[in-house]
Amino acid sequence: MSAVRAPALLVVAGGGDRLGTPHRARATAIAAHLPRAETLVVDDLTHAMPLEDPVLTARIISEFVTRHRLSESAG
Repeated sequence: MSAVRAPALLVVAGGGDRLGTPHRARATAIAAHLPRAETLVVDDLTHAMPLEDPVLTARIISEFVTRHRLSESAG
């Protein structure tokens, strides 16, 4: 994974932590291997975030893509 140079967004649903799942720890471990990773924890939602709040999910992705536009040379 450390060879990946593209920006990566790891979105973690904070609601899963209340259920005892290790989402934050897993995202932290993955982010440690991705040089340009950003991790965002969204409280009050679960892993079904795109179904629970599709507008918020779209906004998060849109903002990330806007900040990290691909250059024409990226192909």
